[in-house]
Amino acid sequence: MDDEHSAQPIQMKGKTIRVIPIEDQRIYVADVLLPSGEIAYYASEPIPNEDREEKWRMYASATHYLIGHRGILRDGITLAKRNGVEWFRSQLLDSNYLPPNSPYEEKFFEFFDPYISSLSQKESSEVRVSAPFEGIGSGVVGMHCGISTRINYISKKPVKGLFNFPDQNPELLNLKDYMSAYDDIIMSVSTFHTMGVDGDTFYQHRGIFRNPLSMLRRDYKGLGLSIHAFSARAWHLENPQEEIMMVDPDGNVVMKEILLKEFRDDELSSSDHPTSDEKLRQFHEKNRGGIMITIAALEERF
Repeated sequence: MDDEHSAQPIQMKGKTIRVIPIEDQRIYVADVLLPSGEIAYYASEPIPNEDREEKWRMYASATHYLIGHRGILRDGITLAKRNGVEWFRSQLLDSNYLPPNSPYEEKFFEFFDPYISSLSQKESSEVRVSAPFEGIGSGVVGMHCGISTRINYISKKPVKGLFNFPDQNPELLNLKDYMSAYDDIIMSVSTFHTMGVDGDTFYQHRGIFRNPLSMLRRDYKGLGLSIHAFSARAWHLENPQEEIMMVDPDGNVVMKEILLKEFRDDELSSSDHPTSDEKLRQFHEKNRGGIMITIAALEERF
């Protein structure tokens, strides 16, 4: 089962957001002690140039290769459940996806073994076992990496500047490279400006997904709502004139359920969830789109 679905969404009110200046732009960060005792480090960083655009796009591409159609992890979960973890281990090592007898092999199977063991009998079908990774896949496809986009992410380690990508892009289909480059990222979502009808302005959240390594570890649960709320606060600091956020989570059923459940009728509008707020209703009818939520309502939750 998807951890975002099985865990209670965490609401965080009044968290302090700090600013890290970089040239003429800003990174927004917040450190949050979770009920689990884990510390989550939130960051919202700009994409100021093509190099940073390529780095984030590579993260999305590498994730897609791991969990997309016939991806190592998505299919590997099913095959490991069916044929055993040791069989899957041999397949990874024989294919050079992990270097044998290395710290990466030990680290990966340290959390992969318990994940497979914990899958209940009702999750033993291929559809159930791979379902959480399909949700990640829809987010990866939707991630927006263009210049002027902001990438919002949650990290396992303190954020002191732009995310520290390796100088060389990791090889696709290489678990060692993926773990080395991206293990600190827990979850991410992109935000960017959109022009609506008649000069209306709003912004979008696109491509929310959990790092599949975090999915396997089953750590830092229930953060989907909080990353939306943090991203809204960071965006509003940069763009105080905008009042509405749009998100289209149809490919991520769990995230859609969380949003529809957590926001009141006067805070959210969607085709199957009419709003009681007249201004929001008119804005949604005119501009269409997926789910629209007031930024004020999102900000209240971080």
